[in-house]
Amino acid sequence: MDRDHGIEEDYKNEQAYHNSLSAVPRPSEGLVPRFFKGMDCPDPYTADVVYIDVTTGREVMRYDGADPANTRFDYGAKPDSECLANLGYDIKEMIEPGKAVVSHAECAKRMRYDIGYLEDF
Repeated sequence: MDRDHGIEEDYKNEQAYHNSLSAVPRPSEGLVPRFFKGMDCPDPYTADVVYIDVTTGREVMRYDGADPANTRFDYGAKPDSECLANLGYDIKEMIEPGKAVVSHAECAKRMRYDIGYLEDF
């Protein structure tokens, strides 16, 4: 397997993983994701991907989601899991709900959306 194909697979797997996460505790595990992933879109030209650590309430990573260098493996992008690992975080970390200082709903409220722009779709 060549390197680019491996990165593409990592990216697809990572996106599938994040899409499967729920913002509510999983009853069988009683855990929630430590990192909230959101999109900050204050205008039609800005689409930042934002990660917030719910144990601190702080933003730990942000990148331009419209820049191919950040989102496409064939332009040199790396999976979010690798970027967060370089910062010392594990994207798949789960925590007990009581350890969160902000909820996923509160994190989502921080994201800005240009409603007029979204209505065009």
